[in-house]
Amino acid sequence: MPICHAIGYKEGLLYSLAELASVNVAHQEYILRAAQLAGVAETLRAGMGAVLRPFEHGVYERAIATVKATLGEEAFHAAFESGQKLTLEEAVQLALEDASR
Repeated sequence: MPICHAIGYKEGLLYSLAELASVNVAHQEYILRAAQLAGVAETLRAGMGAVLRPFEHGVYERAIATVKATLGEEAFHAAFESGQKLTLEEAVQLALEDASR
């Protein structure tokens, strides 16, 4: 992910952030972070006009459903929206905090 960010490879960042959002769902202590990463991924995806690959889309959608069920709609949307406001630098830092644990 840091390399994608350093060279400006936004598609690589998009897929990395979406995957990390999905992976974070498996860890209860990271469920809020999963919603934030999903918000970043969605903002990046929309800005690029990109779509998730079919095999990633299903995993991602199931992860989002799990996060919503765990947090509730209101908390999910608050975390998702806070993720949408992050800069790419902040998003990479947030994602790397996960990776270092």
